[in-house]
Amino acid sequence: GGCGTGGGCDKPACETAGCDKSASCGGGECASETNRKGDSSIKDDTEVAGQQVQVAGVVRENDDVAIAAGEVEPLEGVESVGVDAMDDEHSDCIDAINMLIDQRSPAALRIVYEAFKDHFAHEEQMLFESNFGGDVHGRFSAYASHKREHDRILQTLETEIEKRRGGDGGKVDHAFVNLVKSEFVTHATEYDSKYTSHFAVLDVQ
Repeated sequence: GGCGTGGGCDKPACETAGCDKSASCGGGECASETNRKGDSSIKDDTEVAGQQVQVAGVVRENDDVAIAAGEVEPLEGVESVGVDAMDDEHSDCIDAINMLIDQRSPAALRIVYEAFKDHFAHEEQMLFESNFGGDVHGRFSAYASHKREHDRILQTLETEIEKRRGGDGGKVDHAFVNLVKSEFVTHATEYDSKYTSHFAVLDVQ
């Protein structure tokens, strides 16, 4: 059977594939095409939000709504590591990050990359020359672990920059901007803080 002229469905139970009208039958209700599309949209939004979380792997869950709304708060600062040169360079990196947050331009992204690259190189030199963690040549030394983290962050930035050289020269998306910000804060908090006592013993300020 098909759909009745009064909007009803003469099938024994609601089979939406055979009935394109919203109708009550068999104690149930056939979903209209509009309702079915609505459900699909909700699913799509959920999937998009999930992708945003995955892209910004270190983003906290309570930041997801802000990212979706296009809001990435400026970075005010990170805790001092007790070494003036490193603190100054951290401030330079933060200035570059905040420029990226404000402009979201490929040029600002490259400025962040250069600021990170220069800072990481200087930091690695200081760590190496002061024998941070002992056996700086060892694969699993504190120095090697710190350097690998630098390399990983720079590679993430390089990949995004290269992607934009290939034709995507538009605005940097909010999720990636937040990733850059979060990566820097995490690195300063979880890695750089570990050399504070090391340089304090050496009386390096």
